Amino acid sequence: MRDLKIPEQRHPEKAKRPDNPQPKKPAWIRVKAPGGKGY
Repeated sequence: MRDLKIPEQRHPEKAKRPDNPQPKKPAWIRVKAPGGKGY
């Protein structure tokens, strides 16, 4: 398995770029599961 923290093991076009952390999801995309017994 590749360790993507090692630049040589990343895709050649992405190896020189810094890692971008995953941005937070916007509030409107969050969905709460219903609290009823049927779920």
